[in-house]
Amino acid sequence: MLKSVSFPDHVTRKYENDVVDFVIGGDISLRAAGGKRFKELLQSLTNGYSPLLTRTILRRIVELYLIVRPLLAALFSSLTVAISLTLDGWSNRNLKGFYVVTAHWIDTVMAKSKSLLLTIIDVASGRGVGVRVTKAFFEHLKGMGLNVLPKLLMS
Repeated sequence: MLKSVSFPDHVTRKYENDVVDFVIGGDISLRAAGGKRFKELLQSLTNGYSPLLTRTILRRIVELYLIVRPLLAALFSSLTVAISLTLDGWSNRNLKGFYVVTAHWIDTVMAKSKSLLLTIIDVASGRGVGVRVTKAFFEHLKGMGLNVLPKLLMS
C-alpha cells in the first residue's frame, strides 16, 4: 500500500473537482466512488491522493447545483420551445422514497433532443405521498423563477 502523500492545495482541489465531475458525468456511481477499489485506483494513478468521502462528494454536488440552478433557469427561460418534464419514483435499499425529475427539450440550433436531471425530490413515503411530491415539485419550480413556469406549463 502507498504511503500517505501531501499535495499542494491547488493539486488536491483539482483532484477533488475531477472526482466530483466524474460522478456528475455518470462515469461512476456515488456508491462506487466510496469503494475500496476506486480509492486504490486513484491512489495509484495520483501517487497517493486519497479521494473524498461519498458524503463530501454529495455535498459538493449539491453546492454545485445551487450555483448552476439560476443558470438553468436562465437557459430554460431563453428557450423557444416548451420543456417536458418526467417524474419517476424510486427507493433506496432502506425503502426510503425519492423522485427523480428530468427535463427534456429540443435544441433548435443543433436539432437534437436534450435531457437533464433537474432535481431529486426526497419525500416521506406513506399515505398522501402524491400530494407531498406535488407540493415539493411545485416549490422547486417556483424557486427557479417566474420566467421558467410558463415554459413548463405549456408543455
